[in-house]
Amino acid sequence: MGRLIKIFKNNFLTLLTFFIPLGYLYGVVALKRKGVLSEENFINILTIFIGWIVALLIALIHLKKTREDNLRLKEEEIRKALEIDAFREINKGITSFSSVITTISTAYLIWPNNLKLHIQTPEIFKFNKIEIDLEINQQVVNLLRGSTDFILAIESNEIAVIQFDHLRKYIQFKVDDINELIRNFQKYFTKVEKETW
Repeated sequence: MGRLIKIFKNNFLTLLTFFIPLGYLYGVVALKRKGVLSEENFINILTIFIGWIVALLIALIHLKKTREDNLRLKEEEIRKALEIDAFREINKGITSFSSVITTISTAYLIWPNNLKLHIQTPEIFKFNKIEIDLEINQQVVNLLRGSTDFILAIESNEIAVIQFDHLRKYIQFKVDDINELIRNFQKYFTKVEKETW
């Protein structure tokens, strides 16, 4: 019983819209049976009633379509807002990760110049293999931390950016390749004597 009352409350206007025409039609038929309405008046009222029903149905169809369109637009707006937030977070991760990559590549560009300066003036410019080895270890840590932040930003917003998942996998594979290259370089670097450099 409580459920019927709840349904009635939620659909009161729809039911009212349905029962008013039925009451009107019942009244017109009753007046016709009592002889108050002539045949011609009855047909005119019935024609007006059918036109009223058609107009009401068109209005209800239009209202339903408008609601569906509004719902679709709201969903689209929410999806766009989620995408904007997702790309904002991902851009932060990309910026941070790009900074890490720049720092690593800068170190590899500077070391040959540092070595040349060390060869020219060893008492002023030091070329310490232990410090460089520690720096290479730190680069690996920074690379993994930066890629983790970047991947986490993408995965936490995966629903909004699912179409870019292949790009995330590609970058992750490239990070693994870079990590392996750095490790190989570190092994080579620690074995080779400074004079060979």
